[in-house]
Amino acid sequence: MWFYKKILLSFLLLLCNANALIDFMEQSQSLNSHIQYLSTTAAKDYNEALSYDSKIWSETSFFKPIQEDYFYWAKVDLKLKAGSYYFEIVRPYLKDFKLFVLIEQQLQDSVAANRSLDAKKNTYEHWSFVHEIKVEKTENITLLFRFKDPHSLTLPMKLWTKKAFHTNNHELSLLYGLLSGLIIGMALLSFLSYLNFRDKTYFNYIFVIISAVAFVVFYSGFGTKYFIPSAWEEKLGFLPFLLLLLLLVCLVSFTREYAKTAEKHPLWDMVLKYYSYGLLAISFLGTLFSRAFIMKFAAYFSLVGLLLFLLPGILVRRKNSNFNWLFFSLSPPIIVGLLMTLQRVGVLKNNWVDEDILFVSFFASVAFMGVRLSQNLKVMYEENIVLQQEVVENLTKADKLKDSFLANTTHELKKPLDAIISMVDSMGASDDKKNKDDVALNLHLISTSGQRLSRLIDDIVDYADLKQGGITLSFQAVSIDKCLDMVLPVLKPLAQKKNLKIIKDIPVDLPLVKASFERLQQVFYNLLGNAIKFSAEGRIEVKARVRTDSNVEVSIKDYGIGIAPENQAQIFEMFQQVDASIFRTYGGTGIGLSIVNSLIKAHNGKVWVNSELGKGSVFSFTLEQSSEKKSEFKKLDFQPMHVNVDDSLWPIAVKSINDQDKGTILVVDDDQINLQVLLNQLIVEGYQVITASNGPDALEIVEYGDKPDLILLDVMMPGISGFDVCEAVRLKYNASVLPIILLTAKNQAAEFLKGMELGANDFLAKPFSKMELISRIKTHLQLSKLHNSYMRFVPADFLKQINCQNIDELNLGNHLEKELSILVSDIRNFSLFAEKLEAKTVFDILNKYLNKIVPVIRKNNGFIIRFVGDAIVAFFPDGADLAMATAIEINKITKDWKTINPVNQEVIEIDAGIGLHYGKVVLGTIGFDKRMDAAAISHDVDKTVALESYNKLFLSNILISEELWQQCDQKRYRTQTIQKQSPEFQVIINEIRELLGYTVV
Repeated sequence: MWFYKKILLSFLLLLCNANALIDFMEQSQSLNSHIQYLSTTAAKDYNEALSYDSKIWSETSFFKPIQEDYFYWAKVDLKLKAGSYYFEIVRPYLKDFKLFVLIEQQLQDSVAANRSLDAKKNTYEHWSFVHEIKVEKTENITLLFRFKDPHSLTLPMKLWTKKAFHTNNHELSLLYGLLSGLIIGMALLSFLSYLNFRDKTYFNYIFVIISAVAFVVFYSGFGTKYFIPSAWEEKLGFLPFLLLLLLLVCLVSFTREYAKTAEKHPLWDMVLKYYSYGLLAISFLGTLFSRAFIMKFAAYFSLVGLLLFLLPGILVRRKNSNFNWLFFSLSPPIIVGLLMTLQRVGVLKNNWVDEDILFVSFFASVAFMGVRLSQNLKVMYEENIVLQQEVVENLTKADKLKDSFLANTTHELKKPLDAIISMVDSMGASDDKKNKDDVALNLHLISTSGQRLSRLIDDIVDYADLKQGGITLSFQAVSIDKCLDMVLPVLKPLAQKKNLKIIKDIPVDLPLVKASFERLQQVFYNLLGNAIKFSAEGRIEVKARVRTDSNVEVSIKDYGIGIAPENQAQIFEMFQQVDASIFRTYGGTGIGLSIVNSLIKAHNGKVWVNSELGKGSVFSFTLEQSSEKKSEFKKLDFQPMHVNVDDSLWPIAVKSINDQDKGTILVVDDDQINLQVLLNQLIVEGYQVITASNGPDALEIVEYGDKPDLILLDVMMPGISGFDVCEAVRLKYNASVLPIILLTAKNQAAEFLKGMELGANDFLAKPFSKMELISRIKTHLQLSKLHNSYMRFVPADFLKQINCQNIDELNLGNHLEKELSILVSDIRNFSLFAEKLEAKTVFDILNKYLNKIVPVIRKNNGFIIRFVGDAIVAFFPDGADLAMATAIEINKITKDWKTINPVNQEVIEIDAGIGLHYGKVVLGTIGFDKRMDAAAISHDVDKTVALESYNKLFLSNILISEELWQQCDQKRYRTQTIQKQSPEFQVIINEIRELLGYTVV
């Protein structure tokens, strides 16, 4: 409470007359505003000083010293009650100081002290000067002071009662101890934060704390008393003010770093920077000059520093969120310091602020900033967590990219390796009669695969060398036109296969470039190869020009798929592809463009891309001009890089027929060498082979061609992957009807599981032996044939209706109730003429009849559960109109169809009756654990059978029920109502119609 009382009391005293006699009534009293100064320096002793008239004593509460070598006098008149009092001078820094205590104008006591008022002269152990005054009764007391060389225009004096003095010391010690502990904790936290985050803000904050504590310790007199020997006190009198200047330097440095003035307010930052330089210069010069010099400049520079902080701070704090905290934190001590500085230089009279208020406000400010930095620490910690998560994600991504790169590279390496192994196996298994042309072709394929493998290894070696900076380039004067003449003939066959034209637009006067001829070829092969790969048709343009910076710019433009903006920045990184997953549209290892980027950088050039998704890309790079002129250029014996493009494999055979046909196998692979290898191996084993080089061609063969017995399907294909093809095939054929064996170089569990989920029957990891391949094919063909044999007895449509994919999923008691259209057909009087025929003839006639009408039923999405003699019960799940169409077509077939009895050459005419009805049917299986059959159980089936039998009574061919009639498009058909002839019809069928045919338009 003493702190607030002191502020209030000091404020009230400002309103009082300074020359009035003080009637001491409080526990403590500041004497600053009641000091009177003698306006002359002629007084030699205290008697002479007191002899001057009161008019000679200054009525102002401050004065300005004139000469430093003269004595100055000041006094305070008090009226004290009986008791013991402590007189304290706080941090006076006076020279030749002496105190005279007079009671009723009689000298009672006197004490002299040096500049720091040595504690040995104290009557109480304290870091300030303290002198005890004892009063026996209420008397008038005069305190007279003599001194030289005042550093300021005020004397910080206080008078205490004994109890108040001890209480104040105790409270002050606790407060300073608490603040010091808080400050030290903040410094330690800032130090640890700096070690952790390496943020200079925390580093500067530590120096602010250190310099602030040092200034307070020495300015208060505590440091002078306990840390500086008496012999050095006079020489180091400037130390507190030097520390003040260093504190200002630290504050300026902290402000610049925390508020980011260099980035956000460069002009203000420059002013602060030169201000700190000035502070350092004054601090250094102050050690060479007198204490008065450094004191005076410390005061003025402090004033300038305070203004530099406050005035711009008010303007920028709204634009700088960080500075808001700094401004509100440092404003209180800065304002207090500003008032004290103005007081010291004589602008203001004595005011209510003193050093204690300054210290407390400053310590509180530093603590507040520490709290703010702690909050920033929390934010930084959270940001660090996010950053760590991003680092982990990036590392995970890099790990996945590495795995993808290894998988893709392995796949690319295995392709030619598998081809070589398979070709050698194929040649070893061939007989002596094998055509020499086939042997030559296989040897050529082996050579081509080996060259391809060598190129891939070269790319990987180049990648490793570029990563380690181990590639040494041999620069020479190179003609871009001549270099392209070496590259384009090699790539043109690939371009021609895709109907691409490569247009070269190189000016005749284009200067030579400084480059490695072999590496420049490698750049062109990569960029032009990508342009061909990613373009379906059109043209590719190669241009070159001289830039304004005298470099040569080369651009390669294609009209292919293009690159999305978000992917353009990463395509030049290692392992990166626009679509790096297994479903990528185009192959490759993902290091081609990265090698290009590294090679161009090694040529002191740069490479970039401009692209729009779906419209094409333009890859450009720059090269330095050669100092050699084109007229001086000699034609060198340049050799093209060894890049073999095997044009003989285009196109590969679509279908190969073998006399020993063991089944038809569709082989799908985008690699022509792999196709040729598999073709050779399967033909030798007696299989008929159909080949497709991409997914769409394979799906077209399955959809519109003859159904193969088995599919060998490569997973990693351009456009539509093997997984996509497998999924599409399974929409039409289940795994038992058409087996699929997936082939891939990625022997990974995830690949296997995905393939099985999409309906593949088996999975072969490359490389595989011919024996393993043929064994797998034989196994799956045998299982498929066995399944197809079973399916002759259990219709696939029936299995589909009861939600079974394969016959092995069928269990006794499976059933499902559905509303279906029902068709029952029966040959009239079949039993009568069958008795006249031989058994073989009966079965031949019946089978010929069924072979004509069953396709009609299947065409209209109907299915037959079983055959009962000459009768057929068919179901149509997709609508009554399909059942009506089937009935009309069957009726037409039976009317037009006749057969001859082979025994007597008698003409046999077949006439069939048909009944149509719509109702509920329970489809399921009946039997026992050793044998079961498909069955349809329903009262509506019985109704349909009865309806078919009425054709004999009404001499009709097709009878339909009212229930079916309500389900069909009635406008399409001609019908007539049958008149009922007996009551029994009413019980069986509510209404009967005869179907005559389609409506004639």
